[in-house]
Amino acid sequence: MKALTKLALAAMLLTTALAFPVETAVAADQTQAAYVASASREPFHKPTCTWAKKIAAKNLESFKTRDQAIKAGHRPCKVCKP
Repeated sequence: MKALTKLALAAMLLTTALAFPVETAVAADQTQAAYVASASREPFHKPTCTWAKKIAAKNLESFKTRDQAIKAGHRPCKVCKP
């Protein structure tokens, strides 16, 4: 019975992971960029910031440098202080 339960749990986790590939793509973008921002908001963040993780994939902007983010019209986040 335990083996069947573990197998069912593994199947559910796999199904969930396959159903939401966008979140994985967002996480990959955030870890490769030095800074991220939302296209619809002013602050930019470190990819590890709590607020950066809430940015929708369609609004995600990535920057290699702090200066790029500032030139694009963003200001530093007051939480992560990039």
